[in-house]
Amino acid sequence: MSRSNQNFVKRQVKIINYLKVKPLNYNEVFFKLQNSIEEFSGYSLRTFQRDLKTIESVFSIEIKFNRSINKYEIVKEDHDVSNNRMFESIELADFLSNENRKAILLDSRKTQTGSERFEEVLEAISGNYKMKMNYKKYGEEKEKFRFVYPLAIKESRSRWYLIAVDENDSEIKSFAFDRITALSTTTDVFKIEPIEIASYFNDFIGVDRKQLSSETQVVLETADENQVYYLESLPLHSSQRIKKINKNKFHVFLNVHITYDFVLELLYLSSSVRVVEPLFLVERMNEQLQKAITLYKPSKT
Repeated sequence: MSRSNQNFVKRQVKIINYLKVKPLNYNEVFFKLQNSIEEFSGYSLRTFQRDLKTIESVFSIEIKFNRSINKYEIVKEDHDVSNNRMFESIELADFLSNENRKAILLDSRKTQTGSERFEEVLEAISGNYKMKMNYKKYGEEKEKFRFVYPLAIKESRSRWYLIAVDENDSEIKSFAFDRITALSTTTDVFKIEPIEIASYFNDFIGVDRKQLSSETQVVLETADENQVYYLESLPLHSSQRIKKINKNKFHVFLNVHITYDFVLELLYLSSSVRVVEPLFLVERMNEQLQKAITLYKPSKT
């Protein structure tokens, strides 16, 4: 992408983010852009209006002029996760390239994402090309070679995973990118039954699809109102519903397949949220928490 095209996209993302905060008039947008984009000049009201049309057609975000306040505002927004992540990435890259980068503290644990392999994987997915891979699981000394049919790239718990069909057993599996030691595209085209991969994980939390149960209703309970605010801002699952039972108690309802990844999420919340239903999940949580307590019991010497 040329520098002019980069500035074009960056400018539109900044306009979107400015207007997400509050409505602005053209002069206010111009001033903000002038102070954030290098070599910014020749930005007329007509160019700004063209940007608004592009934003609507590309990002499905409609921005209109509100005559009652004489400012532009977002009136319709498609809350697309990929759009939001793209906006965040563009802004973050911009901030990390200037003198304020020391004021942005990144998670030091996320040192290797595997993003350098994304382009080749996406090209293989587009062409239905089989890939060959060396993969080393945690706890294993030797890496294993296998052929896979790549389907998607998925993020979970700050890690990126390759979702692919393993040629050995024709099962769909997830492979952490940071455990892939070698990966390359072959010239072999694969054919498998169509898979709606976007909805494949809809009823699952995380990437582990090894089920402890089929889809079921889970009921959680909390008396911590701050925890309720947290769950409202970052839902555990798209099916999540929160109901106030009384002055001091809330129930959280979910319809999910129960997997180990889901249990991990519940353990993270266990100091303020407890499982009410189903009973087998209550027992599973009790087992996991008892193991944790055992680790902290004073040793007898």
